[in-house]
Amino acid sequence: TGGIEEEKETKTLQMALLETRSQLCGAHCSIAELYLTDLCYDPGAEKLCEASLQAALGMDDAEGTPDALQGMANLRLSQGRG
Repeated sequence: TGGIEEEKETKTLQMALLETRSQLCGAHCSIAELYLTDLCYDPGAEKLCEASLQAALGMDDAEGTPDALQGMANLRLSQGRG
């Protein structure tokens, strides 16, 4: 019936949204990692790294990967604030 099909579609969309958010989180974490390593001497690298990690934290959900938190911990350690 229509109700069952709508529930399936809703669940499929929710799963797709979670996957997309997870991928975006990973992309932001990768950008942050570049600013912590290869691009660390670029002007504004620290701010850009933190902005990328904040964006990653905004994308991550409660059941997501700990990549964004680990990246923020790495940034804080490099700042001497860990």
